[in-house]
Amino acid sequence: MFGGLIALDILIVLFLSYVIGALARLVVPGPDPMSLTHTVAIGFAGSVVGAFSAWAALGGRFGDNGAAAFLVALAAGGLLVLAHRRWIRHEPWVVAPDWRWWARPTPPRRDF
Repeated sequence: MFGGLIALDILIVLFLSYVIGALARLVVPGPDPMSLTHTVAIGFAGSVVGAFSAWAALGGRFGDNGAAAFLVALAAGGLLVLAHRRWIRHEPWVVAPDWRWWARPTPPRRDF
């Protein structure tokens, strides 16, 4: 009787986890070559961490603060993307195009 509803709930959770994971990847600058599975896992973990953090900060009630829970989930997902980049892929925290501007050699100066 409830098999269809449970399957639909699982699909909704997976879709929302993908949305949170994709938005978290967009928040963090630099390339993130992750698979769809990693994106969903990071989105799900960010959603769980964000929901519990918002629940604890709001005194155990959400009420009209669904947007706050979404923003906290997005921030938690972004932090998880950074952690994945740092400890799984062994890259710097933030990969920007000029993140090592001090280490690049200066081009030779040409005075004409």
